[in-house]
Amino acid sequence: MDAIKSFAGLIMRTPIIAALIVSGAAIVALLLPPATSPISFISGAALGLFTLRRGTRAGLLVMTIATATFSLFALVVVGTPSLALTLLGVLWAPIWLLSIILRETVSLPLVITVALGLVATGVGVIHWWVRDLPAWWQNFLLGTFARIGPEPGVELAQLIDGLAQVMTGLVAAGVLMSIIGNLLLARWWQSLLYHPGGFTAEFLSLRLHPAVGIVALVAMALTQFGPSLLASLGVDLVFVMMAAFFITGLAVVHGLNSNFGEPVGWLTGVYILTFIFPRQMMTIIAATGLADTWVDLRSRIKRGI
Repeated sequence: MDAIKSFAGLIMRTPIIAALIVSGAAIVALLLPPATSPISFISGAALGLFTLRRGTRAGLLVMTIATATFSLFALVVVGTPSLALTLLGVLWAPIWLLSIILRETVSLPLVITVALGLVATGVGVIHWWVRDLPAWWQNFLLGTFARIGPEPGVELAQLIDGLAQVMTGLVAAGVLMSIIGNLLLARWWQSLLYHPGGFTAEFLSLRLHPAVGIVALVAMALTQFGPSLLASLGVDLVFVMMAAFFITGLAVVHGLNSNFGEPVGWLTGVYILTFIFPRQMMTIIAATGLADTWVDLRSRIKRGI
C-alpha cells in the first residue's frame, strides 16, 4: 500500500510528471497486448487523479501534454497521430470531464450516470451513421482474421457472424467499464493521499437513481418488441447498461460483505466464480445492481437478518 501511495504522490508532483505517466502508461499498454493492456488503467487514473485534486485547467494541461507526447510516439511508430486522437476522444477526454464533475458534485452515482449517457449517445450516433452495423463488423472481423491467419472456415465464419450482431454493444460496454474503472482507481488514489477510508465509504454506498433502472428496462423492451432498427439499438444499449449495473452490483456485493462482518472467503468466492463463469456471474451481478436501484439491498439486508 505504501508503494501505491508513493506512486500516486509522484503523479501529483508536477503537471509534466503527471503527463509523462499518462502518456507513458498508454504507450506501454500498446506494446504487448493483451498482457500489457491493464497498464492503460494507470494512464487514465493518473489524469483523473490530477484533475480531481488540481482542477479543470491543471487536468487540461496534463491531458494536452500527454496527447502531444503520445501523438509523437504514434507518428514515429505508426505513421499517423490518429491513434492519439482516438485515445483522447474515447478515454482521456471523458475521464477529464467526469473528474471535473466528480470534483464539483462529489457524487459517484451522478458521474456514472453521465458516463453511461455519453457512451449510450455514442452508440446512438454510430447506429445513425452506419446503417448496417452487423455487416460492417462482419467485414471488419473477416478482414482482420484474413490478415493474421488462413481464411476462416465454416465454424469461424459462423462465430464471426454471431459476434458481428453484438460487437457494437460489447465494445461500448468495454469503453464504459474502462472509463469508470479508471475513474474509480483515481478516486481510490486520491483517498489514499488525502482522505484515508473515504473511497471505501463512497463505493460501498454507490447506487444509481431508479430512473436509470427504468431506462434499462425500456432498452430491454426494445430488444423484444421494437422494430428491427430499434431492436438492434436496444441490444447494444442493454450491453452498456449491464456494464454500468455490473459496477454498481459489485458495490452491492461489497456492501453486503461489509454488513456481514467482511468475511473474505465469501467475497473471494464471488470473484473466483466471476472469473470461471464470466457471462453468468456478470449477468447476476448486473441484475443485482439493477434491482438495487429500487430495493436498496444493503439497507435491507443487515447482519443477523
